[in-house]
Amino acid sequence: MNILYIIFIAILNSSVSDGYTLFSPLPNQNSSGIFNTFLIDNDANIINQWSHDCKPVTISYLLPDSSVVIPCTQNEVDGLGGNGIAGGRILKLSWEGDILWDDIFVENNFQPHHDIEPLPNGNILLINYERKTLSDALLLGRESINDEIWPSYIIELEQIGIDSSRIVWEWHLWDHTVQDIYPNLSNYGSIQENPGKLNINLGSLGGGGGSSGDWIHLNSIDYNESLDLIAISSRKMNEFYFIDHSTTTEQASSDTGGNFNVGGDFVYRWGNPQNYNRGTQLDQILISQHSVNWINESFPGGGDIILYNNRTEEEGSQILQIDVPVDDYYYQIDDLQAHEPQYPQWIYGNGNFFSPIQSGAFRLENGNTIISIGDRAEFFEIDSSLNIVWNYEFSGPSGQTFNGKIARAQKYHPSYFNIILEGDLNSDEIIDILDVILAIEIVLNQSTNIFHQNLDLNHDGNNDILDLITLVSFLILN
Repeated sequence: MNILYIIFIAILNSSVSDGYTLFSPLPNQNSSGIFNTFLIDNDANIINQWSHDCKPVTISYLLPDSSVVIPCTQNEVDGLGGNGIAGGRILKLSWEGDILWDDIFVENNFQPHHDIEPLPNGNILLINYERKTLSDALLLGRESINDEIWPSYIIELEQIGIDSSRIVWEWHLWDHTVQDIYPNLSNYGSIQENPGKLNINLGSLGGGGGSSGDWIHLNSIDYNESLDLIAISSRKMNEFYFIDHSTTTEQASSDTGGNFNVGGDFVYRWGNPQNYNRGTQLDQILISQHSVNWINESFPGGGDIILYNNRTEEEGSQILQIDVPVDDYYYQIDDLQAHEPQYPQWIYGNGNFFSPIQSGAFRLENGNTIISIGDRAEFFEIDSSLNIVWNYEFSGPSGQTFNGKIARAQKYHPSYFNIILEGDLNSDEIIDILDVILAIEIVLNQSTNIFHQNLDLNHDGNNDILDLITLVSFLILN
């Protein structure tokens, strides 16, 4: 029992979150054409490395079955996109690097870009630019425009074959605009009385990637399974929005239907209430934010939103946690007030770090937070007392100088993976103290040369103390 006691104490006293960190370096212009996605442990050991011809456009995702999904840069369509943030190719690889899905999904009038979101059903959400002509814009009352405009378009992609897919759900921002200038147009209405719609005359075109039609510039997307809601982040509007994924595509083009009965209108928005005439510049909190995501409901702060608020170099960036009031299928904003809350619940950052691009923050299972500085190949972990307990800077393969960037890194606890069931050493289909006792016997009796595949939880070819710690950690946290 002494070794078991030592393991328990070691885990309880450890301030670094157990797990594995995934990242895909965004290479510079001199890249050889071979790119990599890495999974490392807390000691910076490479647990797995996927090499591929896919140039990552942003963050990659590891799935519970240990496969990885990478959004890739694809050639732009007639300039629809720009400056390295255009996507259009989905690459899914097995743990061993075999291709499970490789599809180029670009058409003349839309271009995927920035982030993706794998769904529990195996489908993937993509954010896109959607091309609208000058005539289209004028018919909806857009002023200050002399060329095309690119509103946002969300699609849900289902895999059909290794190299084919189909759209099974879609949402168009263009269906949810409002303007108060031209009464004869279809989207005429009060800006203040329609917080579920976007004022079509907000903002300017161009910039944010150097693209002439870039208007909203979505940069991240996330999904909440229990509420069936999608969160999207607009850098140029300095806001994030919730939209109802329970709608049909037809309902998503209207303002009725779905769990919240608002169709494809915004269920919720936050960060810049002057956008819907319920505040002023003094009420704006978000500036060029990225990585808007829900905290897992079982983690500290579960159900809240956490994000990276880029802000300005003079102010420095911050990590914000927002206690959003949307926690069931009924949500209604006050007729005159801005969406609550007025202020974030939790803030980290006092001007000691900054990035003008990309970046991210994710809450971890033990209450720590992993933070990525997007214009550097650097990320670090803080505990609930705001102490930095782990940091890592990528220097390139084999220690070579690396001058690219890492958009965001994510950390996965061992219990996230389906393979944790391999800890069932006595084959009774549960993981309990009996499995731990067997694991101790195996680790302590290495002289017998007995190797138990189900105990090799870190897949390093050994049965050792690291596997035992992983097993005990799983029992404590579950």
